[in-house]
Amino acid sequence: MSRFEYILKVVFLNFIAILLGFFLAINLSTILGQSGDWGVLSAGLITAVLEATSRILYKTKKKLIF
Repeated sequence: MSRFEYILKVVFLNFIAILLGFFLAINLSTILGQSGDWGVLSAGLITAVLEATSRILYKTKKKLIF
């Protein structure tokens, strides 16, 4: 795989990840925030899940760098 193909693949995957993130964020906030009493709980739950995911991804990313 050439360097250009690798860069193109990384940019494409990052673009798809951003679009998927926006889609999931909008859907979760709409579904969980539909009733007013779930707003704070759903925001805390989403924040906790995102923080845990970020921690896992950044730990594995450090191991993958040569």
